[in-house]
Amino acid sequence: VCEETAKPPQVKITSKLKVFIEEGKTATVTAEGTPDGGTYEWTSESPTVVTVPDNSNQNQVTVTGVKAGKTKVTVVYKKDDKTSPPAEIEVY
Repeated sequence: VCEETAKPPQVKITSKLKVFIEEGKTATVTAEGTPDGGTYEWTSESPTVVTVPDNSNQNQVTVTGVKAGKTKVTVVYKKDDKTSPPAEIEVY
């Protein structure tokens, strides 16, 4: 009998991979994780440039420009105590 091995979680950004946000403006970033039923975790490499709301665990997040600069917003997808490799976008 061969048991089917569960595939590890995967995530990809489905919106633009480069986002331009002015100070005080927002942009929506969307990702898609597989298999279904997991949660998302979004982070900003530099919260002084772009903020990500706390408790951002959905496939879509609204990020806010704080000041001019360049940073990365990263998402991982978690399912069954496993975490996907990160996916990221560049924000200017």
